[in-house]
Amino acid sequence: MSGVSLFSCGGAVFCAEHVLTAADEWGQLTPVRSQVRERLSALAQAQTDGFQVADDLLQARSEAFRRDLGLRSAQATQEWMDAHGVSIEAFGDYLERETCREHYTSNALPFDAAEESISAKDVDEVLWPDLVFSGNVQPWCQQLAEIVAIVCSLKGPDHVDADLATWPERLTAYGQLQEQFRADLLTTTRLKNALRAQYHDFFLLHAEIGIFDNDAAVREAVLCITEDGLSMEKVCEMAKGDFMHQEAHLNQLPPDLQTAALSAAPGSVLPPFEQAGRHILMQVQAKKEPDLADERTRSLLSQRLVTEAIRPLVHEHIQWMGATS
Repeated sequence: MSGVSLFSCGGAVFCAEHVLTAADEWGQLTPVRSQVRERLSALAQAQTDGFQVADDLLQARSEAFRRDLGLRSAQATQEWMDAHGVSIEAFGDYLERETCREHYTSNALPFDAAEESISAKDVDEVLWPDLVFSGNVQPWCQQLAEIVAIVCSLKGPDHVDADLATWPERLTAYGQLQEQFRADLLTTTRLKNALRAQYHDFFLLHAEIGIFDNDAAVREAVLCITEDGLSMEKVCEMAKGDFMHQEAHLNQLPPDLQTAALSAAPGSVLPPFEQAGRHILMQVQAKKEPDLADERTRSLLSQRLVTEAIRPLVHEHIQWMGATS
């Protein structure tokens, strides 16, 4: 695992162990270890219960995984596995564990009794494959690469050191430099200027939401609200749709809906749109102009500025390798 090279900066090469140490420091590794334990517990319970995952289901999930990654041949799949330090066999084992976990959780069947037989060593043995196949490695790697790029830009490449013997202490120092970078970047003046330039994006929309199963239901809902004066909640109750209140910034809406939302008066029903196979209807309750005093607005704007500032630093200082190239 530690031999899996992920990226380099200057002459320093960062591998899986660097990323895992960082994820642990950030508090992101513990919940993932719990998920790994769950998968192992579910597999142990399945073996006790005599439950077996159907081969055709495993094959279908395997094909879907490769398709999502664009791995169109056996050779491409093997090369991807090699680059990530995992194997085809480990992939099959992961799919079996995950499918068992889904079987027990989706059917509300207990499997926690089997957890007593799972040791920390058992978890460690499958931790890296589980991280790779569940998609955790890439975002952690990106997060660490951004920190390293900041360090390189502030202190120069000679200050970047990947020595594993001193990595925990160095990671703490790197985190302090990251905080310095953010503090220098996110001044009140810069935030005000950014908000002025992106004013419309951060209009805060308070809305009631109806989520319906088909186009006919959402069209009927529009008529019930606009013609009959029924509330969104009542319409959802009648049509067996899902009802909720939501606050969202204008830029979080579909692009073709943003202009309508900006000019909509309270009580207006926005054009329905489709998302994840369901039909969404929004009725505007109130709108609030952007304000840096609003914690959510300030946080989202700050993250956008940080992302825009870091992107060119990563491009300049980070060389992706193997699993991330």
